[in-house]
Amino acid sequence: MHVSSSLLPSISFTEVILGNAMNEAICNFFATDPEEGWIELVDDGIDLTDRDRETVSGEYAGMSRRLRRAPTGNEFVGKSTLGIWVMLLDRGDSGPGRGSLNYHTQIWGRYLNEAFPLYGRSREDRVRGRARVALLERVRQFSVIRNRVAHHNPMFRKDVPRAVENMAQILAYIDGEASTHLLDNEMATTAASPETRRRFLDGEWHL
Repeated sequence: MHVSSSLLPSISFTEVILGNAMNEAICNFFATDPEEGWIELVDDGIDLTDRDRETVSGEYAGMSRRLRRAPTGNEFVGKSTLGIWVMLLDRGDSGPGRGSLNYHTQIWGRYLNEAFPLYGRSREDRVRGRARVALLERVRQFSVIRNRVAHHNPMFRKDVPRAVENMAQILAYIDGEASTHLLDNEMATTAASPETRRRFLDGEWHL
């Protein structure tokens, strides 16, 4: 098994858990049925910058064309790119007079932090700016690895344990059991190990 390919199950698992947790936090806050979703709340409760609104609208329109109908809320979450969730964790526009577009206060501080109940010692810890920025950096790192693997780009073996640890830590902020499941079942660390490389070169192991 190729080292990059061995990361795919863990990447898919992490992406699903992350998207579902963030979607649930949004729907819970706005008392919205997940089947209906939160797309209709954009500009009617969820204020986004022009660029981010276009990103969300573009994804929704693309899904509508492929499905030949409007996607359900669950379909939108399941088919959305990871970039949507990275975007919502970002800062938005915190310029003067644009308080409604400050994602840290309006999205993260109000409800999105609830997607990560195990992050920090308390809710007060989570809503601090440094906490969101640190989490955003982890999710961005995950996004980079996810895209490298999706585009069949090679992974340096030394980067694999770090990538696995990062995914496990993101999951640990959401659900400890999910993090444990990933660590117990991931195959990438073994595929990238020096021992596997030696056995592969000796003809004892097929990657």
